[in-house]
Amino acid sequence: MKKFFAILLITLAVLLLGAAAWSASGYFLSMHVKTEPEFSGKDLAEVKGGDAPFLGTVVTVETKFLLPRFRKVEKCLITPGEGTVVTERPKAEVIGRSWRWNEWRVAGKLACMTPGRSKSGVLALELTPLAERTKSAFDLAIPSLDIKALPAVTSPAPVLAPASETAKQLDRRLHWLWLLLLLPAVFLWRHFRRSGPAAPPLSLRQRILGSLAALRGDIIARTLTAEQGMTSLSDLVRNYLEERYSLRAPGKTTPEFLDEVEDHELLPPKDRPFLRNFLNAADLVKFAKAPCDGPAVNTAIDNAELLVRNTAPAEEEKDV
Repeated sequence: MKKFFAILLITLAVLLLGAAAWSASGYFLSMHVKTEPEFSGKDLAEVKGGDAPFLGTVVTVETKFLLPRFRKVEKCLITPGEGTVVTERPKAEVIGRSWRWNEWRVAGKLACMTPGRSKSGVLALELTPLAERTKSAFDLAIPSLDIKALPAVTSPAPVLAPASETAKQLDRRLHWLWLLLLLPAVFLWRHFRRSGPAAPPLSLRQRILGSLAALRGDIIARTLTAEQGMTSLSDLVRNYLEERYSLRAPGKTTPEFLDEVEDHELLPPKDRPFLRNFLNAADLVKFAKAPCDGPAVNTAIDNAELLVRNTAPAEEEKDV
């Protein structure tokens, strides 16, 4: 039994060495016998999709050639002729292997964009360069195409129904139209009958206080980080002051905005220190990534609510 396994292992080793020697001999022989590629179409690339495609058709440009095993396709590029554009860059792949040769296929796609006779393009290939002076770049001509315009689409002439039949069909459609108009009218009447008078619009103070309360809820529920909350609070305060005092300062920096507020004496003196300290702190969090926590944001929200209540117009003093 041991002798049998020994003979089997020796046989397998001999076969493997023979296969390796066979492959290596083909590889090295391909380096010395012939190093140039053998193109199936000589210096002309093949177009798949017809010589007379319609406008908008996408055709495939390809070439197949034999190349010694030690050489590879390094680059491939399509330069389209006038009247066509590249829709898919060419790709090179090995589609067959033999003792000394590999069969390569390089293919890309062109779209026919202009009716009439297009100009020929170029499929450029660059192979692995050799130490000796062997040609490594090849340009294959892409044949010109006779691009046809799309045929005109004609529809059959309509057949007119008799006048009496047309009138009956029109009457049926009008009945359905009246029904469709009546249903929404009934629905709207019932809706407005149940609902009372429309609620008055919210004042600026109510809207901002509601937004501040929603922001506080997001901070407590941790749907927003403290840094995000501070940034949102800064935007709310600036938007409130711009609308409250009719400022036009969306693109101004914080110092410019504060200077305009103080120059026009828009805020009561007691509220100015908070506004300056708060907006500067918000800038540090937003731009300098300064640390921030939830309690600090809640305190800033409290001060912002106090600022809104102190600066609300006289007619809004009774708002909740």
